Amino acid sequence: MSHSLGFDIGGSSVKSVLIQKGQIKASAVVKLPNNFAKLQEALVELKNNLFEQLPELSPEIAVIGIAIAGLLDKKREKIFLAPNIPWLTSRKIADFQKLFSTVPVKIEHDVHCFLLAEKKWGLVKKEKNILALTLGTGIGGAFTINNQLIYGQNGLAGEIGHMTLDQSGGRSFEDLAASRFFRRETKKDFYSVHELARKGDKKAIKILEKYGNNLGIGLANLINIFDPEIIVLGGGIVSARKYFQVAMNKTLKKALRVPNQRQNKIIFSRLGHLAGAMGATEIA
Repeated sequence: MSHSLGFDIGGSSVKSVLIQKGQIKASAVVKLPNNFAKLQEALVELKNNLFEQLPELSPEIAVIGIAIAGLLDKKREKIFLAPNIPWLTSRKIADFQKLFSTVPVKIEHDVHCFLLAEKKWGLVKKEKNILALTLGTGIGGAFTINNQLIYGQNGLAGEIGHMTLDQSGGRSFEDLAASRFFRRETKKDFYSVHELARKGDKKAIKILEKYGNNLGIGLANLINIFDPEIIVLGGGIVSARKYFQVAMNKTLKKALRVPNQRQNKIIFSRLGHLAGAMGATEIA
């Protein structure tokens, strides 16, 4: 019986899943290599590793989907720009296809894949107008209108992380609400700040509250523009929601137009770190 293989190439790691009949049969994660040649080797090794976990399975694969943290052309044949993985810029689907012989390979924006996973396995199966954000190395976005995934004129819709929120300082949404925010504020990465907060460090808790304020402002802008039924938040930073959610909601309420009329829900993904790879198996 054939399987679907999904990869998620993110800013710090490469995740992979093997899916059969909608169920994850095996998964693996490795650190992101530092160049494309090593990435190619890693993808092949991950594929082999997944089947080694389940030697009783036939190695037949129906399709391979790859979630890319970058801007793709409308036909999904080329990576225009990968801001956090510059050596992926200008790579083509053919560069991945040649690794896997005759098995068809498809590529898609990683947050589109995250949203596809949420639609199939997550908490937004019934909603039609959805905004999805991933909070991690960067901030990615994807959205549906009347159940249709929106790509835009050039296939670049959803690049919400690059909207400018602080013009005087030239800072984008990513500068204020992705992992680089923690590095700028504390000289530490997000995971270190989160761990300090867990231990009761007041400074770390305050930094996460400040992060929540920044996130709330960005979400308010997006809600005022898109008016979605629901927003689903994913990515590594949501693991610290205990410390930023109250500040996020407070700032969000202040910044919304006609807030008392708003019925927009904000939820946190439960799919975990494999969501992008899972969604990659659902690329149309």
